[in-house]
Amino acid sequence: MELKLWRKATHKKTVMLKRVIMMSLVLFCINTSLSLLASPQQSKIVKGTVTDENDEPLIGVSVMIAGTSTGTVTDLDGNYSINTSTGATLVFSYVGYNRIERKAPDTGVLNVVMQSQSVALSE
Repeated sequence: MELKLWRKATHKKTVMLKRVIMMSLVLFCINTSLSLLASPQQSKIVKGTVTDENDEPLIGVSVMIAGTSTGTVTDLDGNYSINTSTGATLVFSYVGYNRIERKAPDTGVLNVVMQSQSVALSE
């Protein structure tokens, strides 16, 4: 009789221990998932030069982060520098040139050659 009671008590303890371990594992997985989702993307500075098809620097090209109001313009030598997050899309636009969209590179350097728009004028 005592052996039966001992086995029953041991079985209950084993079941409870398994439940505690499973709940701990589930909570750990949920916590890890939430922390990965909540972590901000890594910020970096992307630099480069914007030129035309003749390798001449373009002054005043708009460089924007797609989907935001964050941006900058190129300087007298066509150089720009912008603080962005990994995987962001940069949009380059300039009057008389085709708009260009490029993913921010891992290297931090993105040089762009802009192509002029060919527009036929009618009389």
